[in-house]
Amino acid sequence: MKLSENTLSVLKNFASINSGIVVKPGKTLRTISSNKAILAEASVEETFPNEFGIYDLNKVLSVIDKSSAEVEFEKEFLSFKSVGNIRIRYTAAALIAAPPNKSINIPSYDVSFDLNSEILKWVFDMASILKCPNIVIKSDGDGGNINIWAMDVKGEIVDDATVSVGSTSETAFQAVVKVENLKVVPGAYKVEISSVGVSKFTNTAKNLTYWIAIEQASSKFAK
Repeated sequence: MKLSENTLSVLKNFASINSGIVVKPGKTLRTISSNKAILAEASVEETFPNEFGIYDLNKVLSVIDKSSAEVEFEKEFLSFKSVGNIRIRYTAAALIAAPPNKSINIPSYDVSFDLNSEILKWVFDMASILKCPNIVIKSDGDGGNINIWAMDVKGEIVDDATVSVGSTSETAFQAVVKVENLKVVPGAYKVEISSVGVSKFTNTAKNLTYWIAIEQASSKFAK
């Protein structure tokens, strides 16, 4: 099987969330961070024939990158055939942090808006330059603008940056996410936020979704 560029992009992103992965039979790839703050799910072009665990996903991706090899799913190994033969042994699924079988089910979200790729990139760039640990999404409500801030909610870093997403909200809210938990593939997203402590980022061009925890202690929603 030759993995598509889209699937390789998803796997590289998932490797930044969790160094290991448990792949189930079918077309769906899922991962979860060790602190359980990020759950990601993607539907890909390939159909995986069996369940297997990979302890070091970056090692597998490096083999594919260096050898341009196709992948064969054997009983106990991933097998790569290029100039020579390479085998990477599966790891027992119990030894890898894996998401629960059921997806997160939030009946309704308090806030919803579209986030384009340019604004997302700008916010990430500013957070990196200013060394801000938080992304804060907030609005004063009553039809006010929804703005995204790169900042430090603890105030230890005094620099910040803000931009309007081009949407408004009737609900006054402040949702705080750690930058280290916002590990999404670049692109445009539909963003939904729930006061129960979860944000949902749905990529508008790919079948790719992230559920990311918001920081309850510093987030607030008007009721």
